[in-house]
Amino acid sequence: MVAKGTLTVEVNGVSHELRPGDSCRFDSRLPHRYVNVHEETAEYIVAVTPPNN
Repeated sequence: MVAKGTLTVEVNGVSHELRPGDSCRFDSRLPHRYVNVHEETAEYIVAVTPPNN
């Protein structure tokens, strides 16, 4: 969940821009990364669990 700023989450080559209050869920086995392309600091909370087969 994004607490402050704007965060771009890239999952499997697709970008999603998240703003305060937004969250996302995805299969962690896919290539992914979190990017802040803005000047403002971004703060976010991440919960990680093992993939469920």
